[in-house]
Amino acid sequence: MECPSAWASFTFTDPVEACLRLLLLSPLGADARNLAFFPEEGDLSDYCNGDRLKRIHAALPQGAAALTCTLFFDEINRDEKGFNTGDGAIVVGGFFRARARESTDAKVSFGTFPKVRFPPSNRGLEKVRIFMKALRHSQLEAIYRCFSRFNERGGAAVMLQTGTPLYLARAVILAIYADFPAAAKITLTGSGCVQCFVPKEVMNVDNGNAAREPRTHRAMNKRKRVLLAMSNTGLKVDNDKKARSAGVNLHVENGMQGSRNDPNWVFGPDPDLDNVYQNMPQVSLHGMDEGLTSKLNFGCLHAVVLELKENSGNKKWSRAAVCRRIDRQVRAAISKFALNHNTNTNLNIKLKFDHP
Repeated sequence: MECPSAWASFTFTDPVEACLRLLLLSPLGADARNLAFFPEEGDLSDYCNGDRLKRIHAALPQGAAALTCTLFFDEINRDEKGFNTGDGAIVVGGFFRARARESTDAKVSFGTFPKVRFPPSNRGLEKVRIFMKALRHSQLEAIYRCFSRFNERGGAAVMLQTGTPLYLARAVILAIYADFPAAAKITLTGSGCVQCFVPKEVMNVDNGNAAREPRTHRAMNKRKRVLLAMSNTGLKVDNDKKARSAGVNLHVENGMQGSRNDPNWVFGPDPDLDNVYQNMPQVSLHGMDEGLTSKLNFGCLHAVVLELKENSGNKKWSRAAVCRRIDRQVRAAISKFALNHNTNTNLNIKLKFDHP
């Protein structure tokens, strides 16, 4: 029997304060070789080499830096046996270099989202699902406000452990990392792609403009207005289905979306390139260029089947032999292409498997 509860509390550590502690008190912050506050040229091997940090730095006052971080959301066990679980949140200092971020001294857990339990007979109700999403995004909005409040106050001037004074003008979320269920909870995009409007069921085909239209604050609001307008025409059932397919929630506002022209921006200065959707790395199959992984697998398997047919009776392959053959096909195909590590856009690569 579930005990009724009149309220749900969410207690967490301010992630901006946690980042400052990592910077000023962590042993990693005492070594200047572990720190990277400003953009650097080179291959796309770290945050300091990316375009996002360049845009952020260009929008800051001269000589100022940003207190950058990444957020991780995932399910964690709250007891040794794994019976009590919850969604946890971890903040990692984005100002640390990649090699330093592997250390536990570069990250800290700042909160766990509480669970609200409903009787089994009520868990499938639409109003319960809407309430749970609204609750989660009120909690995410509280996390988001920690960053916007720091930015609204003008940042902070700090003395690094190395003895260097530094003005941190902004607290910025460079990226949010989560697996698929957690990513859908954060972006409210359902089973659709978190970065564009392609539905899950058509991710394995070329979707044209739908795949090229990124999710932004303006694009999401526009689609939501159109779908809500359609609801008033009596087509509610079909409209709800279209909304779920496109990954647009008609009932709950995203707590981390912010306003389009917010002067206290948190994800970056460009609302079209820096937002909760574009700062969330793709976690679905669509992240590999319209189902490229699926095409690669089927292409390799097709090549192996053709070879077996041509050598019928002359060669018997075990499963291990087939897997090794596919591995060789993949390596041979990929070795024909020089990947550009300085871009963060989808790679349009067409692999051709030459039958031996």
